[in-house]
Amino acid sequence: MLEAADSLYIMIEDISDEQFVPYLEEIKAIFSEEAYEMTTGDSMMYGATNGSNISVMITYEKDAGFSITLSKSES
Repeated sequence: MLEAADSLYIMIEDISDEQFVPYLEEIKAIFSEEAYEMTTGDSMMYGATNGSNISVMITYEKDAGFSITLSKSES
């Protein structure tokens, strides 16, 4: 975990598809503005904002785990 005044980064190395998918759906329900998603083979990326100047970026690789970054913009 890496933390700063306006951002947070977490890396989770041991997670299954069955654990990740419900978590991603929860994130999508909260962070749905300006959303983008990319999937290639065994990896995916999702990013969006929540309307309160907080953005999320999730990257997932099947055999490597996933990372989540939260950041707050000043505007």
